[in-house]
Amino acid sequence: MARYQSDIRASVRDVLRDEFVEGVDLEWQSDELDRLIRITLDEMEQKMPYEVKVLAYDALSTVYVALTTTATTLVVASDDDFPTSYPFYITIEDEVLSITALPGAPDNYTVTRGQLGTTAATHAIGKRIGLSILTTSDSKEIDITNIADLIRVFAVEYRTGKNPKQFRNSTRFADVLTMVINIVPSADETVHLYCHKKHTLTDATSTLRSEHETVLIQGVAARAAMNKGREQLNALNVGGVNVGPRMVAWGREQLGLYRLALKAHAFKNPYEALPKD
Repeated sequence: MARYQSDIRASVRDVLRDEFVEGVDLEWQSDELDRLIRITLDEMEQKMPYEVKVLAYDALSTVYVALTTTATTLVVASDDDFPTSYPFYITIEDEVLSITALPGAPDNYTVTRGQLGTTAATHAIGKRIGLSILTTSDSKEIDITNIADLIRVFAVEYRTGKNPKQFRNSTRFADVLTMVINIVPSADETVHLYCHKKHTLTDATSTLRSEHETVLIQGVAARAAMNKGREQLNALNVGGVNVGPRMVAWGREQLGLYRLALKAHAFKNPYEALPKD
C-alpha cells in the first residue's frame, strides 16, 4: 500500500522520535519536512526515477462518459485544448482512436475505434486522453516537448506491437528525440517511450515504490536532524553544549546510510546495443 506525503512525514517523525505530546510543540513543522522531502526527492530522482511507459503526450482532458468497446462518440470533460483540424489520433490507456469530426455537441467527438494496430476497449470515467505519439513521414525525430517532468528517455519501442518488443536507442537534443535506426519511418506509426520522470508525491497520490519510500524517509530524517543540530549549536538548551554537535553527527551518520542506500538502488542501463533495423 502506497504511503502518501502525510505518511512519509509521520514516518520521518517516528525515526526522529518527534512524537505528539499534548501541549508541546512538535520539533519539526510539516512545511519544513515537506521542503526536505522535495529536496531529497530531487536528488533521488536522478538515481531512482519514476519509470513509466509513455504512449501519448500529456493529457488534453479526461473521459467524461464511460466508453464501451463499440461506442463511437467520445464525451470529454473539456475540449478546450483539442486540435481544431481533423482527423487526428488520441490515446486512451492502450487504445488509439481517430477523431474524425468536430464535436456534434459541446465536448462530444465522433471517433473511430482501435486504430494503428490497437484494439477497442472499455474506458472508465476519468481516464486520461492525450495525443498519440506518432512518427512523421521520412523523419526519425520525435517531439517530446509535451511530456511533463521528463528526466530522460530510457528506451524507444518502434515498431510497436511486435513480439519480442523492438527497442531502439535514441539521442536527445533539447526537446527533440532522434531514433538511432536505419529505417525511414512512414507517417503515423506509433512510438512508445520508456521514460524516467520526476516522482509525484502528494497527500492523495504517489509514484514511489516501497523501496523508494524507505530511502526517502532515511534521507529526510538525516537532513532534518542536521538542520536541528545546526540550530541548537547557537542555542542554550537543557541538554548542554554538546547536544547540537551530537545531533549533527547523528544526522551525518544517517545521511551516509541514506546515500549508500541511494547508490545501491541506482538504475543501471541493461541495454548496450539495441537493433537499428
